[in-house]
Amino acid sequence: MPRGIEFCPLKDDRQMIQDKMEEADGLIMVSPVYVMMVSTLLKNFIDRVAYLCHRPAYHGKKALVLCTTAGVGSKETLKYMETVTKSWGYRVTGKCGLVTAPWPATDGLKRKNQRNLEKSVENFDKSLKSVEKEKLNGVKVGFMDYMSFRIFQTVSLNVREYMPADYQFYQGKEYYQPARIGLITRALSGVMLKVIFFMMRDMGPGDGEK
Repeated sequence: MPRGIEFCPLKDDRQMIQDKMEEADGLIMVSPVYVMMVSTLLKNFIDRVAYLCHRPAYHGKKALVLCTTAGVGSKETLKYMETVTKSWGYRVTGKCGLVTAPWPATDGLKRKNQRNLEKSVENFDKSLKSVEKEKLNGVKVGFMDYMSFRIFQTVSLNVREYMPADYQFYQGKEYYQPARIGLITRALSGVMLKVIFFMMRDMGPGDGEK
């Protein structure tokens, strides 16, 4: 919704789900593997909140992504889930693919699944304990993350007439959350932005009258 999600005519449970996501320090996203992809139910929700990919709302929060598969597809599915949750603002601190074939599992597979699950949960739980500290001190932002923010921010300025919600979202922000941004990162990003937008010069709005 270029004008903002509040103008969406579809009335469903989206806001209720997002309120719960906002209240929590972390998100656990789970899906079976369906043909190298997440389930239809999860994909429908991801598409429903597509605006979060360019107006992320969950920076400072952590995520654990988990999928189950009868054999193959966990790598591709976990990668997709990680990409989505990152684009929403989460930092993925746990990934786990479990093999759950339609026949009895061997003891070896049971142990492997248990180890993978315990390691992922342990990492996720550890990251949740750092949330409050990061809120107080801010996070240190790397160059690539800051560049991504600056690109979205600049695009929102260039297309503000067409996507006013994005423009309002990025206005006046130094980053998505309180953060520590190094001087070198700031300076280098300014140079790179000029190069990137020169290369993308045909991607912006054209003269509609011609």
